[in-house]
Amino acid sequence: MKSVWGKWFLAYMIAWFISGVGGSIYYTYSRPYLMDRLGSESYYIVGLLLAAEQIPLFLAVLSGFIADFFGRRNLLLIGLLNVPLYILLGYIDPYLIPIVIGLKTVIGSISSPAGMGMVLSATNRSGKAYSLLAFISAIGWVVGGVIPGLLKDYIGPIGLFSLTGLTVGVSILIQYFYAPEKERAYERPNIRELVTVIRGTWDLLLASILALAALSLFFTVMSLKVYEEIHKNLLIYGLALSTSTALAGAFVRPFSGVLVDRFNPLTIIILSLIAYIALDTGIYLSSGIYRLILWIIPIYPFRDTAMVIAFSRRVSKKLQATVAGVNATTTSLSGLIVFLLVNLTGGDINLIYYIHIVLIIASTLILLYSRLKIGLKTYTD
Repeated sequence: MKSVWGKWFLAYMIAWFISGVGGSIYYTYSRPYLMDRLGSESYYIVGLLLAAEQIPLFLAVLSGFIADFFGRRNLLLIGLLNVPLYILLGYIDPYLIPIVIGLKTVIGSISSPAGMGMVLSATNRSGKAYSLLAFISAIGWVVGGVIPGLLKDYIGPIGLFSLTGLTVGVSILIQYFYAPEKERAYERPNIRELVTVIRGTWDLLLASILALAALSLFFTVMSLKVYEEIHKNLLIYGLALSTSTALAGAFVRPFSGVLVDRFNPLTIIILSLIAYIALDTGIYLSSGIYRLILWIIPIYPFRDTAMVIAFSRRVSKKLQATVAGVNATTTSLSGLIVFLLVNLTGGDINLIYYIHIVLIIASTLILLYSRLKIGLKTYTD
């Protein structure tokens, strides 16, 4: 673990912070922006936006393998193509935003697994190291969450989306120049090993797909309800749904890493999903300040850290970008489910709540089976 604390790790902390700022600006502003521009139609369009943010990630499973085969560092630079796409969002018809975001997701699915693979490999799959980077990213979300409310009247949509693009570009360049791997660090994997990775993580894949579909659909649609409840006040919306949530998550991030390194990650995921059932029910049944308070409770850091490390520990170091791509692909397949459910429910929050509970229960049962039958399979290389 000595290499974890080198100069590269500090640089990556800065990069993840900047990326967190940009991600928070985009997430905080994109949903209200569409609602302000499209009115009642926004529920459906935001559902399409969510699908566009997720479905194209299916390419990540192949790009992760390519990164492990040819070297992870150079693939990072492909992410720079997203800079002009973010800037474009401020100029185009809002109905076209899901299309541009879909293209952005395709590009991200190529570059992101390479960066994650380097981190997981260089830190020897450490939950503590990953949680520290995620903690810094969460602090970036805290900062970014208030920026749209503070700057919208001064720089408008063009300025906010351009600022998002700038943060993406700077973050990628820092990761490229300070990458812990200047060249391919391990022997080239063969294509059969990609199949082995998928077979060895099938339970995590299926459980993650169901849980991600449930949670992303519920919280995205519910966020629009919250925006209406607070009379479309973008500053309060950002403070409540981005800044406060990220700050609460940042406090528990280091603790989540310690837990994942000490206990079976599957146990942590199962407990977090059970907690989500209770929390989401409270959010669904409540309103006003009580709903906002419940929204801030941080469960996501535990599920995220445990799932990332569970995937990572199932394979050898030379396949870390591949397994990161496999993990990202779960988001793609969950996005497909979201797309189908958006069309099925028409954005009806009541239907969405009950469907998402069923999906979370199914995910939990799969992981319980894995915990009892498979146990904890890990590589130690």
